[in-house]
Amino acid sequence: MEMRFGQFKSALEADPVNRDAEVQDEIGFVFAHINDAEESLLRVIDEWKTLDVGGWMDGKIPWFRFAEEMGVRAGKMFGAGKDEVIFTGTTTVNIHTLAGSFYKHEGRRTNILADELNFPSDLYALQGLLKLRNFDPADNLILVKPYRH
Repeated sequence: MEMRFGQFKSALEADPVNRDAEVQDEIGFVFAHINDAEESLLRVIDEWKTLDVGGWMDGKIPWFRFAEEMGVRAGKMFGAGKDEVIFTGTTTVNIHTLAGSFYKHEGRRTNILADELNFPSDLYALQGLLKLRNFDPADNLILVKPYRH
């Protein structure tokens, strides 16, 4: 892994044309923290292997608390209090997760009904779910027009 990042960094250093200080600072920040990121990733992989589901409460940072811990760390960047920020899946990811869990296609009941005013990414998630189940979104994603009074 380090070799690939090292090769990338060497390529960037070899071609300094049109790189301003801000870009160099961002690249430097990323490469300064690659080892930390790799160490964290390997630690969590090891926790998965050794703790199994126990990692939810017994990991170095209990997995159950990841969203809150990330919120505390991100909040420091813009002066938020430790209980003011939390990380979570996006609405689109949550829609995809819920639809994937609850969509049961049986017999003639194969359609998904959605509001046509959904964000495009939400509709893409529903289309993707239909494709995963071997249905054609053009036929099986029914978009409902909003009610106007």
